Amino acid sequence: GMTGAPHATTNTLGERDPVMPSDEQAGGPVFESFDRTASQLRGVLRVARELAGLADEQSLLDLITATARATLGYSACVIALRGDDGNFHYRAATGVRPDDERRLRMLVVSAAAYEALSHAAIALGGVYWVPPGHAVRDRPDVIAGTLSTGVSVPSRSWKPGSLLFAPLLDASGTTIGFLNPDDPLSGELPPP
Repeated sequence: GMTGAPHATTNTLGERDPVMPSDEQAGGPVFESFDRTASQLRGVLRVARELAGLADEQSLLDLITATARATLGYSACVIALRGDDGNFHYRAATGVRPDDERRLRMLVVSAAAYEALSHAAIALGGVYWVPPGHAVRDRPDVIAGTLSTGVSVPSRSWKPGSLLFAPLLDASGTTIGFLNPDDPLSGELPPP
């Protein structure tokens, strides 16, 4: 039935069903994993409820940056979207000082600068990292489209001048923007 403790099952080949824990695992690592997953799903539901109440695109972008910042564990997070001109314009920010946000919203990351950053970056799963001191950071178009922020935690693998970004793709796979978390609270780069 739908109640009671889950019990081990086997598939048609007689192999253990990897989804169902064995009796000796009850309360162990499998359930801890389920608890974490359930907690993450509750977070998704909370965001979905907030989405239902949004009236405009800016509210959606603000919600995305705030949720990404909190979920990923960064001090700041910004979103830039590709405009009709093909360049990327910063549209939402959270965790940055008001004067930095005003300056950021005036910056433009040209399509060529974004492409250069993407090619220079090291892939860490679905995000890209450009290490501090990389030659691409000296390109005038990259300098013109980025803003240096301070690092608020002691660095471990994260170094001042690091640039981390996650492309935002539409259904056809075209980059429509990017999410840029900055200053991880852990002081660490994300795992690959």
